[in-house]
Amino acid sequence: MFNPDKNSGFITIFGSANIDIGGMPHYELIERDSNPGQIRISPGGVGRNIAHNLCLLGNKVKLVTALGHDTFADRLRENFNEAGIDADESLVSEQDPTSVYLYITEEDGN
Repeated sequence: MFNPDKNSGFITIFGSANIDIGGMPHYELIERDSNPGQIRISPGGVGRNIAHNLCLLGNKVKLVTALGHDTFADRLRENFNEAGIDADESLVSEQDPTSVYLYITEEDGN
């Protein structure tokens, strides 16, 4: 496991950061009908996940990613700050939104 001395530098991750939005029905999914359930919204993206876990292991981490100029980007920046991820070098697009990963599961989570 790579864990540099705290004074020796940082690890840079180039990768995705997005908002994961997941839906799960309370009961068996009925096609073409309303399905009561719950929604989960959380920070995600392979690059963000790796950066977050490296921070949890005590490493200094920089994440270079692409963000929009929107509330999802604000939420990701809050997450970066809480985790100790330096994402100051990331691209911020005025035209394109922050990436979103949307998934729907069955009632058992699969």
